[in-house]
Amino acid sequence: MPRTSWGDMCEFPIAIPTPRLLEGFDLQFFSLIERIKMSWEYSVCLSFIRDALLPKLISGEIRIPDAERMLEEVGV
Repeated sequence: MPRTSWGDMCEFPIAIPTPRLLEGFDLQFFSLIERIKMSWEYSVCLSFIRDALLPKLISGEIRIPDAERMLEEVGV
């Protein structure tokens, strides 16, 4: 708040969660963060595959069966 002094700020009540509530929040938040990280890793992997295969598919250099074989060779 732009016109609030530090003295006024010290008078505002603060809500402090219980340890049980913090643990519950941690569990929910941790699983959400893990899902975000996993989605990001999949996105990065898919972008590498796209960048490698799309130009070759568009130019006709490879066809879909060739692309599938290339992916199997690199373990995707």
